Amino acid sequence: MSEGIGAGGDWHLTSRAHVIAPSASVRALSEAQLHHLFNVRRLAPGEEVTISDGRGGLALARVTEAAARRRRGAAAEELLGEVGHLRAEAPPFNLEMVLSVIDFERLSLAVRMLTELGVSRITLVHARRSQSVAGAERRATPERLQRVAAEAAGQCRSLFLPELGFQSMGEVLGRVVVCDPAAGPLISRPAALLIGPEGGFADGEIPENVPRASLPGRVLRAETAAVVAAATALALPAA
Repeated sequence: MSEGIGAGGDWHLTSRAHVIAPSASVRALSEAQLHHLFNVRRLAPGEEVTISDGRGGLALARVTEAAARRRRGAAAEELLGEVGHLRAEAPPFNLEMVLSVIDFERLSLAVRMLTELGVSRITLVHARRSQSVAGAERRATPERLQRVAAEAAGQCRSLFLPELGFQSMGEVLGRVVVCDPAAGPLISRPAALLIGPEGGFADGEIPENVPRASLPGRVLRAETAAVVAAATALALPAA
């Protein structure tokens, strides 16, 4: 069975559990995910699970009777039987958030919340004042942050994961609007927003011709600014 999300219903919003996997298939579930479903969530026969690939694909599965007597190492297909597939054609929003590297725990929090909001891409850049964050870039690998995003997408029942990666400041300046408390407010949703590090950007780091916009509220911590910026932009019509 394969159909569009609108035609088939939003299974991921009503299932007992929703998980993100490399593909929209029961076979793509890891042993850790199976453990969580059956040992932590304690799913029972007949209950439904949805599996998304983070790119709009969705599988609906039902817990089998064999799950009631689950043995360690049992194959996912023994525990969950697929009953249908859906496909969402595009993510609901198109917004890139460009974040300066900050402390890993706070950066992880920002990635989690931006994933919940539904941004399409999160790009990390190394600002001059990011240099004081010892080891942040070493810990903030795309793979590690992707796991953070996948957990957040599963919890908020999203069908899409943001793209994640590093770029240089020079690579992003041609497409971003810089968040600047001295500028005027956003009036439309830009393609990309750039958030500075703690203490802001260094003098001369952002060329004068790069567009700027202010955020609601006072001077914000970097992770708070990222979430406020995304929420503000997503509420506006696209530029």
